[in-house]
Amino acid sequence: MERLLKIGFRKIGSWSLIDNYLTLQTMDFAPHGNALYVFVADGIPMYVGKTTRGIQKRLREYVKPGLTQSTNIRNKGLLEKTLNAGKSIEIFFLPDDGLVQYGDFIFNVAAALEDSIIQVLAPPWNGGKKENEFIGVKKQNLVGQAIATAGVDVADSMLPLEIPSQASFELKLYKAYYQSGFFNVGVSHAKLFGNDGEKLTIFLGNSRVPVQGSINRTANKNGSPRLMGYTKTRDWLRENIGLNNYFTVRVLSPISINIVCCSHLLVS
Repeated sequence: MERLLKIGFRKIGSWSLIDNYLTLQTMDFAPHGNALYVFVADGIPMYVGKTTRGIQKRLREYVKPGLTQSTNIRNKGLLEKTLNAGKSIEIFFLPDDGLVQYGDFIFNVAAALEDSIIQVLAPPWNGGKKENEFIGVKKQNLVGQAIATAGVDVADSMLPLEIPSQASFELKLYKAYYQSGFFNVGVSHAKLFGNDGEKLTIFLGNSRVPVQGSINRTANKNGSPRLMGYTKTRDWLRENIGLNNYFTVRVLSPISINIVCCSHLLVS
């Protein structure tokens, strides 16, 4: 826990059971949209997560998880079980200012730190090192591993490395996608992406300067995500893909993707 306090984590609240109902006891919430958070049971980090939609809103999702929110449902059960065992659970918070540009390269502080903390501390509710396997594909975050190395400065660790992907799939640029700059993700890949309303970082082709989109899980009746790319993504798709042609979506994280032509690879 001392290692987390040294990099700026601070206590913002705790979990409790009131009449057998999971209750969020808040102390202090900073107005940051992006944040890392840790659940700590009797001084031991149990779970590390991140959010781009506000920490208080994210935490309240554990109180009343949706039917399809498997992570929230699982963690709610673990929180209740631990509290029923007589242990205290505190919530620690680290604000994240989002993407940092280092030369021509983009670095997501929250994503890298989350992976690194999980790798180093192996919180049991993240599955320890097994949590680095996402839908059967091993997560690789070389920048995050560099930060985890003792004595390495954050700026020095922002190496010009190729951004690794968790998975990829191809889509056809249908007329609706061509006109509006969004596209739907199939059910088989739906679990690769974040929650409804989360911001989405989109790298177009070989560009290292991202554009911003969002994840919409209410547009499709089955809950699969619609990735909203808006004007810049629409214009790029029109210019580089063309109507009824195919493109590849490389999943970099649950909240970031790289869109490329099917014959392209992201260059380092």
